[in-house]
This record gives sequence, structure tokens and C-alpha cells, in this order.
Amino acid sequence: MSFRVVLIDDSETDIAIASSAIQAVAPNAKLQVIRDGESALSYFTSVEPAGQPTVRLVLLDLGLPRGDGLDVLRELRSFGVRPSMPIVIVTIKQDPELMKEANALGISGYVVKAGDPAQLRQQLDTVLRYWLKATADPMPDGGVPPSQRQA
Repeated sequence: MSFRVVLIDDSETDIAIASSAIQAVAPNAKLQVIRDGESALSYFTSVEPAGQPTVRLVLLDLGLPRGDGLDVLRELRSFGVRPSMPIVIVTIKQDPELMKEANALGISGYVVKAGDPAQLRQQLDTVLRYWLKATADPMPDGGVPPSQRQA
């Protein structure tokens, strides 16, 4: 089953590292790269043609041209983009106030990018493995615990 991972980042180096990580962790994923905030909002607010693979994860940098990542996140949430869709911040910004504001907007994680490309790759591998497994399949029996299922 095909699905999409959306990467919103303007760093060519980080895009290459993320692309490599996604290919290794989830070779059946389709990577959608968006390089600025304005394009990210257009992408999520446009009507998609039928048959497009589901977006299972968004990796969002905060330092974007044409609309920073927090603005993008704020707008996505106000547009009603599926709250269950994981949005993980992946940024160099370590500001506790930014982290607090991003958490209040319902992010699924906040990763401070390692300066070393190999370490960044490890960070992305971990994020991808966790979130792609967590969003892989709907829960059996609609998520109803065994003790509450009708016999």
C-alpha cells in the first residue's frame, strides 16, 4: 500500500538526508518535498485528485522562506487538517518558547536537528520508524479493546 511522507524544508542537504532515510525505512513511500511555507499551505488546502496515496507523516522545519514553520502549523490546524495526522517539527531551533507554542498547536514531536549529517540521519530514521509504524494500519475491530467487544 502506497502512502506519502511530506517534507517541508528548504535545506538541500537536509532534503537529501531525509530522502535517503525515507527510502531506507519506507521504500514504498512517496516523498513530497515542499520548500517554503506558502507552497505548504497551498499543498494542504488544494483539492487532491482521487487515488492519491494518504499522507501518513509530515516533517516540518520551522525556518522556512515565505511563511515560517509555526505559521504553517497554525494555519494547517485552523484549516482543519486532520488532527490525527502526525506533524513532527524537525529544526535547528532549540527555543523552549517555540517548543511550547508548537506543542500547544498539537505537534506529534519536536526534533532538534543534529549538526552532523550522520546523526541527523539517525534522528530521522528513528522518527520515521516510530511514526510510520504508529500510522501503518487502523486498529483491528475499530480500536475497541477486547474486553469491550461484543461476542
